[in-house]
Amino acid sequence: MRNVRQFYERYKWRLFFAAGLFGALFFCLPYCLVGTDSYVMPHDQLDVEVLNYIYRAKYLFSGTDVIPEFMNGMPLESMTPPAPLGVLFYRLLPPFAAFAVMNTFIVVVGYIGMYLLTADISSHPVVPFIVSCLFVYLPFMPVYGLTILGQPLLAWGCVQIYRGKRKLIGFACVLLYVLCSSFVLAGFAVLGIFFPVIVCCFIRDRKAGTVKEQRHGTLRLLLAWCLMALVYIICNIQMFGSIIVGDKSGVVWHREEMTVWPIEDVAGYFRELFFEGGGIYAPSCHGAIAVFAVIVLAVCVVRRVRGKIRFSFSFRLLLLLYGIVLFLIFFACVWKSGPVTALRMSMGGSLKTLQLDRVIWLLPTLWYVILALALEIVLCEWRRFTVIRVAAASAVFVLTTCLIFPVSPISFNLKRIIFPDTYISFGWDEYYACDVFSQIDEFIGREKSSYRTVSLGIYPAAALYNGFYCLDGYTNLYPLEYKHEFRRIIEKELEKSEEVRIYFDDWGNRCYLLNAETGNYMQIQKNIGASYHNLEFNTAQMYKMGARYLFSAMRIDNADEMGLKLMREEPFSTPESYYAVYLYEIAPKDVVLSDRR
Repeated sequence: MRNVRQFYERYKWRLFFAAGLFGALFFCLPYCLVGTDSYVMPHDQLDVEVLNYIYRAKYLFSGTDVIPEFMNGMPLESMTPPAPLGVLFYRLLPPFAAFAVMNTFIVVVGYIGMYLLTADISSHPVVPFIVSCLFVYLPFMPVYGLTILGQPLLAWGCVQIYRGKRKLIGFACVLLYVLCSSFVLAGFAVLGIFFPVIVCCFIRDRKAGTVKEQRHGTLRLLLAWCLMALVYIICNIQMFGSIIVGDKSGVVWHREEMTVWPIEDVAGYFRELFFEGGGIYAPSCHGAIAVFAVIVLAVCVVRRVRGKIRFSFSFRLLLLLYGIVLFLIFFACVWKSGPVTALRMSMGGSLKTLQLDRVIWLLPTLWYVILALALEIVLCEWRRFTVIRVAAASAVFVLTTCLIFPVSPISFNLKRIIFPDTYISFGWDEYYACDVFSQIDEFIGREKSSYRTVSLGIYPAAALYNGFYCLDGYTNLYPLEYKHEFRRIIEKELEKSEEVRIYFDDWGNRCYLLNAETGNYMQIQKNIGASYHNLEFNTAQMYKMGARYLFSAMRIDNADEMGLKLMREEPFSTPESYYAVYLYEIAPKDVVLSDRR
């Protein structure tokens, strides 16, 4: 028994680290077990970012400036993936394998980074174990790379650079984060917070009269900041070039017509961010953490007033980080408030669509470091009331787990594995429907590059994934002229619905066959017994732009009136498929037969 205890005391940090790493890898296990039958959150992953990786990888060394399959031939910058390094995964591996490997890589880096960071501020291995496991199980989106999950490793690397102990490893962490993260999503916020930290370190060292090595640490931090900025500029050279010297190509992008709408209830938005986090993009599931940290801070203040303790480093850091969280939430609310939004709209240009409220992408990391500090204070600094301390720490762990697990991808994947016949969710296979689109391709029997397609009730990403050349698509950057051309196709449908018109005219990133009957809903399941009744699409404009076929998730009752010819009475589907696709040939009556090709 004594040997076991000695072994535990000697290797407890390694044991907890290994156990946590095993738990983190369990998150990725379903992708290996069920493959493409896995659940993947479709929104902003399957409909856009996965395609961005696939096509940027396809044309990585081609020398071309255009992606012909996407929206009738869009420039490369229209399909910019969030994590540049992620393109290599999709270059070397099939799409789903690339997604799964990239997901595993991100989880491992996220776990190691959070463990190392929290181990630096904790004296008990259970604290980094708990915090790191909770952190990597958040319902993050793997397509965004290390934008969120890489922040702890970046912070730890910067600490090593400042200390001068593992300088090369620290700089490697900085470089890895920049190459596998997005500047426009969180990189700007990281740089924005990193620089004041450097200034504070410089002032602190100067006032304290610290030794030369510590002052060199501040200079090394400044060098790391410059390295981050330089690599971000290189990776986003086209964006920075258009901002600084203007767009030399003369292209006017669709964002010029965007309308930015303010948050009407700013106080409600503040409460939402404080208690619920940054929504689907920056989920933190931190409600219990926020309350727990406040209680810990309050107890520390009461004990200090009674003269029983002094404020520890953990308390001061916890208070600082809580203040930073409140400031970032306040800043995001101000940026989206009415007066600031009106000012941005009046100034126009890049400032109008600049989303500085994305500083909330920093919140998940901050909340879980706050959790680590609060647990450190409760478990390691408060020596009395052992049962109460352990119960409090256990309660916040259980509550946070209960918040995370139901919305984590692991929950959906486990349900798909355990209840395959009764649990229905939208996964990789259902979304891209390769089995269905292979039937369609065989039926058409033409080279895909010889015609264009549009999709109705089905995400255009499905056709694009299967190699079809599409008029429609989803991107945050494409020419305004193309938006106007495509609008002529759906113009009459936009007139029927003000909601749909605002969705397209004021935003327009989704260049879809929007309509008054199903709006922008592109996930219509087969066998629902419904059909489109009175669509009014401009099929002549479709034909003019090169479209020859329309893929529809439902039968179109007035197809003949619009010049759409049903190619087969039965829709294309399989017993397992989510969609049943009706194939229509675009044959407008006002187009001369000899002009059809």
